[in-house]
Amino acid sequence: MSKSAKSHHPNQRALRRTANLDAVASAIARADVGALCVGDGPTLMSGRAEITAMVARLRLPAMYGFREFADAGGLMYYGYGLPDAYRQSPGSQSGFSKATVRAICRSSGRPATS
Repeated sequence: MSKSAKSHHPNQRALRRTANLDAVASAIARADVGALCVGDGPTLMSGRAEITAMVARLRLPAMYGFREFADAGGLMYYGYGLPDAYRQSPGSQSGFSKATVRAICRSSGRPATS
């Protein structure tokens, strides 16, 4: 590795409430990071609009764990969309009716498969 190459050290920030976004944004700005990888979880999913807006304000590229973050304005996702997960999971055959799966898909704008 050349002397001018920047070493990469993952820096993890916990976000338990979206009310902490300003503090997390400040910490990210101070850490001088080049990109973000945003995981998944209920707090992150429910605050996806606020999180993608924060990332846009920081002017950083970011990858997200679910498609719904990209739908909310994020750059890209590396996982799957929740309607796809419900539709493709083995539990969807017994746990969700076809009407429920179609409703989930309709709400996400994705076509439902039979």
